[in-house]
Amino acid sequence: MSRLENIEDFENEIEDAEIELEDNQLKLNDVEYQISELESSLSELSEDQEVASSVQGNLNERNAEKSELEEKQAEIKEKVLSIEQEIGEAESENESSASVLDELAGIGEDVSEAQGIVGERRNQINDYKQRLQALKERFK
Repeated sequence: MSRLENIEDFENEIEDAEIELEDNQLKLNDVEYQISELESSLSELSEDQEVASSVQGNLNERNAEKSELEEKQAEIKEKVLSIEQEIGEAESENESSASVLDELAGIGEDVSEAQGIVGERRNQINDYKQRLQALKERFK
């Protein structure tokens, strides 16, 4: 089945990616702030090795958490790129349909309803592409 027949599914996929990205970026910002604070505290604790060692353990945990969040960020980016590719394929299919309809209109067939469908799809696809571009720009 063509992706065009379920073009609305892209709406949910993009929305899910937007939510995932927002959530992940908030967590990543929080962890980066914690890391910064822990590193600052470590420099102040240079004389007290026992306490510094404990704080270092916290820092190691935050760095591990940051790595996990960065991996998640990469997964979300791959998901966005995959959606973008699928939308590109749907756009090609839609433009192919538009071309066929133009040929039919050229021989006098009334294809106005079908052209309306193609036009609606074109608008949806353009909206999806803009949203995906905005998502791609948010990756660090």
